[in-house]
Amino acid sequence: MAPPFIKIRRCQQGDLSAVAAIEARFFSKSSLLPLFSFIQYFDLFSDLFFVAISKGKVVGFVVGGLISADQSQGWLLDIAVAKNLHRRGVGEKLCRNLFQRFKQLRVKKVYATCSPSNNASQGLLGQFGFRKSRSIQNYFGPKEHRLLLVCKFRNRN
Repeated sequence: MAPPFIKIRRCQQGDLSAVAAIEARFFSKSSLLPLFSFIQYFDLFSDLFFVAISKGKVVGFVVGGLISADQSQGWLLDIAVAKNLHRRGVGEKLCRNLFQRFKQLRVKKVYATCSPSNNASQGLLGQFGFRKSRSIQNYFGPKEHRLLLVCKFRNRN
């Protein structure tokens, strides 16, 4: 479970430097997103960009996007949580907010990628119904392989 002091809210422009700093702690240089990528995510997908706040500081984030040609499909583009809060439910809380928003937007299918060795992400996404679709070699460049995961949401009226 998430610590009671964690609040999830939509990302604000002033959060982007903290988001980029969290990203920098977890990803290799070849797959690391620079600050300007988060600025672009914010400009394009602010409705699908959430942060976890603890004691007034950003401690995690998740960002999703919609496929422009078919907005019934989306992507979980990025998620990261401060290391001291791993396995405390923060990632789950972030995903729950993002997926609730996807459902409000009538998204039927969501894609995500993760490293084949990232068992924590695979486990987290599996809790929400994501299943492995296929392996993609060199997705982010040489030796940066990824699993493509897919989740189909059930239509509920």
